[in-house]
Amino acid sequence: MDDRDERSAVESTSAAGQEAGRSRRVKIAGGVGAAVVAAGAAVGAVGLVRSRQGVPEGALRVNGTVHQVRSAPEGAGCYGRLSANYDDAATEAVVLSQAVGRPVRVQWTRADEHRWEPHGPGTVHDLSAGLGPAGELVAWRHEAWMPTNSDSTELGAALAGKPLNGTGVGGWTGPNLYTFANSLEVAHGLPELGADDSPYGFGLRTTFLRSPGQYQITFAQEAFVDEIAARAGKDPLDFRLGHLADQRAIAVLQAAAKVAAWDSRPSPRPGASAKQAGATGRGIAVVLRDGTYAAGVAQVSVDPATGRVRVQSVTVAQDSGLVINPTAVERQVESCVLQTTSRAMLEEVTFDSSNVTSLDWTSYPILAMADAPRVRTELINRPEVPATGVGEPAVNLIAPAISNAIFDATGVRIRTLPFRPDAVKAALAG
Repeated sequence: MDDRDERSAVESTSAAGQEAGRSRRVKIAGGVGAAVVAAGAAVGAVGLVRSRQGVPEGALRVNGTVHQVRSAPEGAGCYGRLSANYDDAATEAVVLSQAVGRPVRVQWTRADEHRWEPHGPGTVHDLSAGLGPAGELVAWRHEAWMPTNSDSTELGAALAGKPLNGTGVGGWTGPNLYTFANSLEVAHGLPELGADDSPYGFGLRTTFLRSPGQYQITFAQEAFVDEIAARAGKDPLDFRLGHLADQRAIAVLQAAAKVAAWDSRPSPRPGASAKQAGATGRGIAVVLRDGTYAAGVAQVSVDPATGRVRVQSVTVAQDSGLVINPTAVERQVESCVLQTTSRAMLEEVTFDSSNVTSLDWTSYPILAMADAPRVRTELINRPEVPATGVGEPAVNLIAPAISNAIFDATGVRIRTLPFRPDAVKAALAG
C-alpha cells in the first residue's frame, strides 16, 4: 500500500539501467446502491429478495442449508465478486430470520458498505531493465507483491471466527506480450490481509476488483515500458512495436494510434514542464486479457497549481475475435474506461490505526459526469476467431495510459495510484 524504495537496475556489460517502483492503494467496489435483503421466516430453507442486480439468481448456502435468492428488478446494479460472492446482508438476513422466526429486512448503510465490504487490495511492484547500445531492451525484471486472487471470506463468518473459505496466497495474472531478450517475472504471494490465518493483523477483507490482478500488473508493466522508451529517446508506440511479434497486439496498437491521431515523437513532449498551466500530453498502453487484445490512448491536461488532471479523451481499439453485437461491445468498453478512470484518478480507501475513515462519497469520491472523458472505440472484427470476453480487457489500459500522458505533459513520473490532485501537485512541486 505504500511506495517501496527503488532497487538497483539489471545491467549487462554494454547496457544502461533503468529502475522504478510502483504501487496501487486500497479501493472498494463502491456500489452506488447499498445492500438490502428481505428474508422470509422458515425453519429450513429461506427465500430471499435482494436489492442488487448484476448476477444470475441462484442459491446461498448457510450452515449446510441452501436458500434461494432472487434480485429485485428495480434494484441498483453491482458487479463481480462483491455481488456474486459477498452479499453479506443476505447471509445476515438468513441467520436473523431463523433466530427470530419472522421475516426480516437487513439494510446496510453507506458507511457500512464503505467500512465492511471486501476491499480491493493494495499492491507493490519493483521493476528494472537494461538497455542495449541501440536503445533496445535487453533485460527485464518485474517483481510483484500481491494478495490472494482467490475468494475472500463472508463477514459474519470471519467475525465469528469460522471463515467459510480458504485464503491462499497471491500470484501472477496476465501474460507479458513483449519479446524481451531476457525476462524475469516474480510473484511474491501475500495472504489475505483480514484472514484469520494471516500474519498481518489488519481488520480488512480483501478481494480484487474488475480485472483481478491484471489491472495492477498492467499498470506497473505498461508505465515502466514507457519509462524505458523515454530513457532510450524513442517514441512510446514505436518502442512497443519494436518489441512485439504478436500480430494481433501490433494491430490493436496501430488501430488505437490511428484513431487517436497519435503524435509520433519521444516523451515527454518538447518544452514539457511541471510548471506550465494547461499542459497537455498523450499516453498509450496495450494488454492481452483472456484472449482479447486491447490498446488505448489517453489525452490529458494538467494544472500544476491545483494538481488536477483532466482526462480529456480515451481511445480504445479492441480485438475480441468475432464481434457478435458491436453496440454491446462498445458499451462494455465505455464502462471499462469510465469506471477505471474513476479508480485511477480518485478512488482510495483511507484509514487510521483502528478504522476505515472514507465512509461516504465525499471522503471516497468517484468520477462525476462533468469530468467523464470522451470515449472512442475501434473494434477489429475477426470472424474466423471465436469470440472472447469484453468486460475487462480495456480496464487494464486506463491507469498506465493516463500515467504516461501525465509524464508526456509534465516530464514528471507519478508511480502510485490514484492520481489525486494533492498527490499530483506534490509530485510536480518536487
